[in-house]
Amino acid sequence: MAHKYTFDNLPEGLSSKFQYVMLVARRAEQIIGGSMPKEKTKHSKPSRIAMHEVDNDLVQWSLAEMSEEELQAAGFEDAASLEE
Repeated sequence: MAHKYTFDNLPEGLSSKFQYVMLVARRAEQIIGGSMPKEKTKHSKPSRIAMHEVDNDLVQWSLAEMSEEELQAAGFEDAASLEE
């Protein structure tokens, strides 16, 4: 039976489904671009390989602070609006 992915148990350090999806997407892009998978899996699709790696804490990542320019480009007037 295939594993059904749910968002009930996010990997440690991720606080939202959005962060999880973005991390998996970024890792899948790396694999598509030629990066080698961290370990052998039964999966062949880059997105599934990336999900396996994130779920098993094989990917090192960190959240970056956004600059004022990046915040404005994302539609926030200033950092204070993120806290609302």
